[in-house]
Amino acid sequence: MKLNDLFNEDLTVKWDVFNKVFPEMATCHHSLRWHMEGSITNHSSLVYDEMRKRIKDVQREDYDEWSLIMLSAALLHDIGKPSTTYFDDEQGDWCCKSHGKAGEKLFRKVFFEERLDLREKVAYLIRYHMLLHHTLQKGKVTKEKELIQLMNGLMPIDDMLILHECDCRGSINEENNDDNIKKHIADIQDEVDKIKLKGKDNLWKNVTDKTAKMYVMVGIPGSGKSTYAEALKGSSSIRIVSRDTIRAEMGMCGYGEKCIGTPSQEDEVTKLMKEKIQYYASNGFSFIIDNTSLKRKYRKEYFDYVKKYDIVPIYVYVEAPSLEENFKRRDGEIDSSTIQRMWDGFEFPHRSECYEMWIIDQRAGKAYRL
Repeated sequence: MKLNDLFNEDLTVKWDVFNKVFPEMATCHHSLRWHMEGSITNHSSLVYDEMRKRIKDVQREDYDEWSLIMLSAALLHDIGKPSTTYFDDEQGDWCCKSHGKAGEKLFRKVFFEERLDLREKVAYLIRYHMLLHHTLQKGKVTKEKELIQLMNGLMPIDDMLILHECDCRGSINEENNDDNIKKHIADIQDEVDKIKLKGKDNLWKNVTDKTAKMYVMVGIPGSGKSTYAEALKGSSSIRIVSRDTIRAEMGMCGYGEKCIGTPSQEDEVTKLMKEKIQYYASNGFSFIIDNTSLKRKYRKEYFDYVKKYDIVPIYVYVEAPSLEENFKRRDGEIDSSTIQRMWDGFEFPHRSECYEMWIIDQRAGKAYRL
């Protein structure tokens, strides 16, 4: 399914399609304290209407694509609520913690066939749309950290602010009136401006052509990471650090073969991998990490290994045309249920994790630099 399947040519919503794909949105419980508008579908419709009004007079060269992203995010921002809603006895109300994260995963599943860069921009807005609701209530350090994260996101923080304002205006409750919403948005903008004045908005400063690069391949097994890692290396002197190669060097399997060792062997592989990474980084060499790198904590470990050196991370996300293609490419090596489980648990990189992000879309035969 693609985003355009949800809309008519004028980007009005095909409600019959929406209700068929997301039927639980009309029946899921909603907090009456924050949402007197009724169902989640009603709320989503109001947020969508606010977004149409908000962006109709915007002038920009990429308006058609940008408006599709923003209207899709407005319509779909709460699709994670049905799977996360529960009644909290202590609060005496319905709650839906982490519905942004659940919504991101559901969106990626439903719209898997969408053009990759477009899909991930909408997924990003869904995933983090709640962050601005509570940022101002947090301590100075946490507040600044979260805003800097959004200022280095896959979409500009200005777009997240637009979505946040529309979400507020599409929520009917005793605290939401025009004056309160305007003040709330102005207060957030003021905090953003303070960060810019301090020069803290750019996480990656003083990067030049001579700065060493740590290319981190990201993708589930069978996506083609190793093929693209070799293509990236080409005839250059860039090194490739691979757990598979280290396993072969340890005699666990042959070169070019896939295998998994015992827990103690895998600990040794991790130790040797860290040593290689730190050796290359300390000597100013660019290198490629050819691993699945599916979890944020693992990607952070790579950066922690090298953060004291003059090097920046570049993520290269590779996705096969379909999960069936992943299964076929790794048939006999990894069973399909394991690959499915890895996909379900995959944490798509936040743009602030890296200096640059490259997306290899094999379905469209294109690469995007974000």
